Amino acid sequence: MNASWVAILLTAFIPWMTAGQVTGQDITPEEFASLLGMQDIEGVSEESVATSSGYVGGRKDEEVPSTLVPGSADTLRTVGFENYDSVDPVTLQLADLQSQLSAQHMEIGQLRSQLHSPLHFKGRKSPRYFATYESVIVQAVQSNTSALIVETDDGYSQVMFPWKLKHSPRVEFGVMPAAGKLGYRMRYWQFDHSTSFHAGDGNGIIPVGTWGTVGYLAEDGDIVTGVDLVEEGDFRSTVRADVIDMEVQRSLSLPIEIFAGLRYARIKQGYLARTNEALLGTPDTVAAQTEFRGIGPTVAMRFNHQLPLNRLSLFADARGALLFGNQEYSVVDSANDLLQTMNAIGVQDWSDLSNSMATSAELKFGIQYVPADWLAMRVAMEAQHFGGVGGANPIAVFAGSDNGLSTDGPLDDDLSFFGLSVAVEAGF
Repeated sequence: MNASWVAILLTAFIPWMTAGQVTGQDITPEEFASLLGMQDIEGVSEESVATSSGYVGGRKDEEVPSTLVPGSADTLRTVGFENYDSVDPVTLQLADLQSQLSAQHMEIGQLRSQLHSPLHFKGRKSPRYFATYESVIVQAVQSNTSALIVETDDGYSQVMFPWKLKHSPRVEFGVMPAAGKLGYRMRYWQFDHSTSFHAGDGNGIIPVGTWGTVGYLAEDGDIVTGVDLVEEGDFRSTVRADVIDMEVQRSLSLPIEIFAGLRYARIKQGYLARTNEALLGTPDTVAAQTEFRGIGPTVAMRFNHQLPLNRLSLFADARGALLFGNQEYSVVDSANDLLQTMNAIGVQDWSDLSNSMATSAELKFGIQYVPADWLAMRVAMEAQHFGGVGGANPIAVFAGSDNGLSTDGPLDDDLSFFGLSVAVEAGF
């Protein structure tokens, strides 16, 4: 097959293979063969080679060696890439603008996140005055809840006081701070309740043929202070708590507020037993009392979390205090005509005014509903603990048939309260 037929076939085949990419114009077989080097280059003029100095189609013109250009300028133009043009400047500007808008959108999102972050909350613009009434429904839990010891055929059993949930009021008023300011508040809580029961053969607490014992001081297994051979009696336990908090308040961020100040606490517990009145006509009486009064620093924190539901939020309070003060204890026994006291205050000695230390802790967790801007309602579980405030109930325990009764110190007992609280707060 000669070169002319090859050129004709390639001329018909190449446009179909390069559709949409390379455009060309009709050329003669001789010209195409000359481009492929199949024909002598003698027919190509030097002028046509010299005029073929660069490419067309938007690329920078460069000098083209004559050895690579066997055809004329028109011939080179037939194989130029029409789609290889420079990028439209408007397209570049639109792409750059879209990139800038995306970056600004991300930056705005970050700024919004920081604005809504609790650490960047600016707080209230003005102070808010408020007053709160709270119904604290709790049960007193004493370290020593013993009322008496009953001797039976099977040994000794300890009868406890049946404490139940009791209502106690708490009031609070103050000023919630504006942004960057200090707030003030005062709280007062009072718990003043008692529980009692009757023991005898009628209710089976002291069965016929057995005896009860109220013991405070024992030596060699025998009661020295207290009363024994109890066949029946009435027993009562009382608890009185007065707690005052005076605190300053500061908002750290949107969900967290801190409080610091002073706490004064007065914890008083009493015990009374009237025994064998029906048998003797005049009852044998045992009365005991312990009281702690102290003041010290307190620190508290409140955490709030807004719920997805409108005007509802969760909150948690934690408060701790160290109380320095005086602790007294006394017990009187009419059966033996004895009075035993410990740490009685002597006004002539200032050291008696501070002879003990107690700890105080308070936890609260609940939900808050705000139906109006001036009204808030809260329901929470609450727990309080006072460590080392002492106890007034009988301290005797049965130590075995060989050792009889033994007693321990009453001044290191603890007192706790567990229950719930319901509060209503008004403010403006």
